[in-house]
Amino acid sequence: MLGQVEAQIGDDSLLKYGTWAYLGSTTEETKRYLFWTSVDTNEVGAGSKIPIIVSRCGGGYYIAESKTAERTDKNGDIYVAIADHIYNEYGFSSYTNGKRYDSLDDAYAAYSKLITDGAYNIYKDTLPVKK
Repeated sequence: MLGQVEAQIGDDSLLKYGTWAYLGSTTEETKRYLFWTSVDTNEVGAGSKIPIIVSRCGGGYYIAESKTAERTDKNGDIYVAIADHIYNEYGFSSYTNGKRYDSLDDAYAAYSKLITDGAYNIYKDTLPVKK
């Protein structure tokens, strides 16, 4: 699915910044999620709590917290993932049980406020600069 997502990324997309992951079911579209953070997970390292925006394929955006985790890719290279393993739909529900935003603009505004004025202000320099 990675190639399909990357083909859809425009030049002005948030996915050009920070870290993202497309997670969930490979067979059921409504059980897919896009996680995004302005934070470079490789820079903060494994075990770090970071703010994320979660988009459900079934609709809606949510602001959540994630804990980064170390992974090894198919070539044996180590990287830091945006979240630890999520094994089932119940595991995903913890990321989407907060306030639902109907637009990415509204979710991004709330995320930006959390980073600039809130608990995650250590990451305020990670926000993309608008062109």
